[in-house]
Amino acid sequence: MRLLQRRVANSTGLPVLVVDNRDRSYMDDDQKWYTVCEDHCGLVGHGTRALAVSWSAEPEAWCPTCQALSEEEHFGSTAGVDIVFNPDTLDELMEYLSIVGADDVKWDELPKFGGDEPAHTLECWSWDEDRVMVGRCAYELEIMTRQEWASTNNTAIQGG
Repeated sequence: MRLLQRRVANSTGLPVLVVDNRDRSYMDDDQKWYTVCEDHCGLVGHGTRALAVSWSAEPEAWCPTCQALSEEEHFGSTAGVDIVFNPDTLDELMEYLSIVGADDVKWDELPKFGGDEPAHTLECWSWDEDRVMVGRCAYELEIMTRQEWASTNNTAIQGG
């Protein structure tokens, strides 16, 4: 079992796990990903990581105990806080950010996945050996090659 993410759900304030089950080490079935309510052991399987991550925000939609407590108005609203997130690649990081948004993201602390730091890091948030993740804000993030990034910055420096 590989823990992809542990977060506190916005709606319940309870910890929710996103588990990678592609190797069947968590459950011996065909579901590749699981979203798990850590406090109540409610779980739901998914075919994609994106679905598993998106369902982690609202356990009262799939965890029977959270559903019952929600009906009793037991939960108050809390801010969602990611406690653990372990992307293995720049693409996984990009997918994660596109799902959860930019709230509470510590942009300067995003993981790096190899290669030297680019010469120009303004608006460059993460990188691997061949590519960089860049953008002025979360909604403009994109992944481009290091060569494209260097060319963009050389043009900007020469023109301005």
